[in-house]
Amino acid sequence: MKKLFLLLFSVLAFTSQVRADVDLPISTTSLTIGDWDKDLYCSKEWCNILEEGDIIYGTVTTASGYQIQLYHDWTFISNFDYSDGKISYTLTESDVTNLKANGMRVRGKNITLTSLYLKKSKSIIKTSIAASGSTGNWGTSVDFPENSLNTAVENDYVMVSVTPSDNDAQGKVGMSSNGTDTYSFNSYVNAFYGFVTADMASEETKNGYVQGKNIAVTGAALYHPVNSFKIGSIGMATFSANQEVTVPEGLTAYKAAVSGNNVTLTPFTNNVIPANTGAIIEGPQGSVVEFAATSTGSSEESALEPVTTATEVTSLSSAFDYYVLYAGTGEREDDLELSTLLGSWGGWHPEDVNWNGTTYTITYNGKASGEGGGVKQENNNWSTYDKLKLNFSANTLNADATFYVAYNGQGEDATTHATLAQGSTSSIEIDLNSTYKNAIGDFSMWSNATGGSLTFASAALIDNDGATVAEFRKTTKGTLAANKAYLKLDSGSSGSNDARLSLVFNDEDSETTGVLDVQKHTTQSDNVYYNLRGMQVDKPTKGLYIMNGKKVFVK
Repeated sequence: MKKLFLLLFSVLAFTSQVRADVDLPISTTSLTIGDWDKDLYCSKEWCNILEEGDIIYGTVTTASGYQIQLYHDWTFISNFDYSDGKISYTLTESDVTNLKANGMRVRGKNITLTSLYLKKSKSIIKTSIAASGSTGNWGTSVDFPENSLNTAVENDYVMVSVTPSDNDAQGKVGMSSNGTDTYSFNSYVNAFYGFVTADMASEETKNGYVQGKNIAVTGAALYHPVNSFKIGSIGMATFSANQEVTVPEGLTAYKAAVSGNNVTLTPFTNNVIPANTGAIIEGPQGSVVEFAATSTGSSEESALEPVTTATEVTSLSSAFDYYVLYAGTGEREDDLELSTLLGSWGGWHPEDVNWNGTTYTITYNGKASGEGGGVKQENNNWSTYDKLKLNFSANTLNADATFYVAYNGQGEDATTHATLAQGSTSSIEIDLNSTYKNAIGDFSMWSNATGGSLTFASAALIDNDGATVAEFRKTTKGTLAANKAYLKLDSGSSGSNDARLSLVFNDEDSETTGVLDVQKHTTQSDNVYYNLRGMQVDKPTKGLYIMNGKKVFVK
């Protein structure tokens, strides 16, 4: 019989095969550059797949007086950062605009470029395509298998792996008979990318082909960017897609079932998530992954509702309650994470708050010391939590920023705070006052900065055992992002005042996972308490623990 076990995050080992970013090849053929005598060039159509925050990086060997630089066409952008034979450059919004308009060129002097990759900052779904053949001099098309591009939508891209036969290799990719072709590269590259246009996506039958000059096609793949997927500080995130996918090794995909105030999670078979099915994926914080598209016809069910397009919660039926995964899931404010935790902006100088649909930016605009932005925390009890953790993605302030947690009706000595150093994007943790934390009032901040801005990435509450809280919380505001998932329950089905659902894990192989892994390192009668992260607790306070292999609730 299946047993319910709480997952101990610290027990599950994450393999190194999970990448923090998705890498796409540009050139893997060694290119020796003398005195600015050879360039690696990608056309402006190729650059359509670029986004702000993407990184161009590679491996080089150098000679005396070396240089290696990035251009848009013939206009200089920047020297690459160089360290120990590695080069890299992070694209800005302006860079992307210029590259899309003019194409990308890598130039240099006294250097051998042995590889060059594009590190994508957004997760993707990859569908492999069997394709091979030579194009000659625009004389032969290399066709993709029939229907291999049927899932393609606008803004997807097709990678074609090639072997250039000389310095004048060129290629383009198209679909069916619509006449829309995308010129994708010139010389020295081993892969080019065709951007899927609206015309291409509108084709009823999307049969693709490659034409070119002096290339041998060795394979292809369709890439579909996944909106907003990133695993946050609790090592979990929700996910859904309109096609079946396999989750990479090192991550675990779970389906959900709701019973009372519990959400029971059970692993999907072989880590395959069926099409249009909500899932929770567990893995290393910050993971941005490459999903493999599959076609096994999996039909496992999950109580998690998939989100196919971004949806405002207020537009959903009032007959249901809606719950989102909290906290630190990488789901931004428009995905209901920080708003669920902190409420709406307001209170202290709301004119300083620059609300941007996908980020929270507080710009100081020369305000005096002690002034800043704030948010109001309403109708939430933080008494079971120990710290408030804040994560940041950008910091251009010219002074330190201090963050406060205030307590309604209490004096200044009850206020707790932490300071973020100028320019730092590290996480900070604010200790919650043990006496007053059941009376949370304002979360506020101030800085002496006269310019710049600060951007939140996510926030999380940490409980009194050091574990980051994972649960579903009811919400009535915000936006459910595409490729995410949520719980949709009959209104009031979990109790009129209950806005939280606990996570429990159903491990089918109870001898090798979850709690029993901890039991192997203890005895059945040692009476040691462990928190939900598998850490030993000497003085347990109110909450749920594991002792002698059993769940124990301490009142």
